[in-house]
Order: sequence, then C-alpha cells, then structure tokens
Amino acid sequence: MTCQNTMQIQLNRIIPKQIPAQLAADSQIWGEEVTFGHENMLVLAPSGSGKSTFCKVLYGLNSSHRSEILFDGQRFSDFSDSEIADLRVAKMSYVPQNMLLFERLTAWENLMVKHQLRQVWSESEIRQVLEKLNIAAQSEQIVGTMSLGQQQRLAILRALIQPFELLVLDEPFSHLDEENERIALELIMEICKKQNAKFVITSLGNKHGLSNEKVVVRQL
Repeated sequence: MTCQNTMQIQLNRIIPKQIPAQLAADSQIWGEEVTFGHENMLVLAPSGSGKSTFCKVLYGLNSSHRSEILFDGQRFSDFSDSEIADLRVAKMSYVPQNMLLFERLTAWENLMVKHQLRQVWSESEIRQVLEKLNIAAQSEQIVGTMSLGQQQRLAILRALIQPFELLVLDEPFSHLDEENERIALELIMEICKKQNAKFVITSLGNKHGLSNEKVVVRQL
C-alpha cells in the first residue's frame, strides 16, 4: 500500500433538487462552500435529511443540482465517463448505505470482484482482515444469507482493498454492535493513515467515539 496525495472535492453552494429549502437553509453543507479531503470528517444528520444524497454527490452519482462540484480543481461536469471511472478505481472508494453487494455470490467472491481491478492487497492480507472483522467464517457463505452486520463489515472491507485518497461511508456502522463498530472504525482509520487518505462518514448523530482531535464534525 503506497502513500498518495489526497484528492479534494469542493462543493460550491450545492443544493440538490430533492433537498427541501428549509433543510438547506439550516445546513452547514448544502448551499455552502465546503471542501472535503483535507481532513477526516463526520457528518451528522437526522433520518431523511439527505445523507445518502450527500454521499452520492461526493461520489459523482447525483448531478440533479445547480452550481459546481470541483474534483482537484476541475469541474466534475468536464469529466468524461472514462475519467470518472478512473477516479473511482484509483482515487475514491464508497460504502453506500444499502451496501450494494452481489447477494448471489459468496463473501470472498464479492471481495475478489474488487480485488481483480487493482491488486493492492494480497489475498493473505485480505484473509487476515476478514479475521480481524470477525467474518472469516463467512468467507464462503452466500452474501444473501449473511446477517446485515456481517454484510456491512464485508462492504467496508471491499471498499478498503482498492487504492483511494478519499473514502466515503454512508452510515457504515448502523447494523454493528459496539465492539464490531470499534474494530471496523479502527481498521478504517489505520488504512486511511497508511494510504495518506481521508474519510467522510455520515451518521444519524452517533459520533462513534471520534473526538475533535481525530475528525471535524459538521451538521448536514
């Protein structure tokens, strides 16, 4: 795993069309000039306030808004489809709230789909982290038969085994107990530090034990 320069994403007064005006008016992000990537950030917001929309905006999956998003100073609207694909392979990784795992494949097969794109981890390293996350016993299990907590840990690991400079996680601990949440968060912070990467985590309000020394907290 090699160090990289951290990419930055700047939202220039973005307000997605599906965000109610009152929510945008009270937000520290919507309608503001905010840059992501230079520090770890925890974004807090109640249910239904647009956390998933926010993550999709950062990852370039939601363009239903006015104003501009800049990726390393370049307007996102100027990127070609192939350039966007390259960004997602080399510079950004994402854990969506619904995880988007291949439910008919095994846990290991899900990881190998990502691993084959850019083999930055060895298979031995991946198996070691499966052990750390307490899901090694499920490696040959069909994902659709795993618990939501097991699936969530698998989705986190899948996001970590590619190169990235910015990791976006949408409520990544919602199905985890306190101990597994601690283990998963420590892993995220360890890998981000090794890769000189930053993370953005959304949460309903739980700070997950993160202090202001480790992360900047914003309200969505």
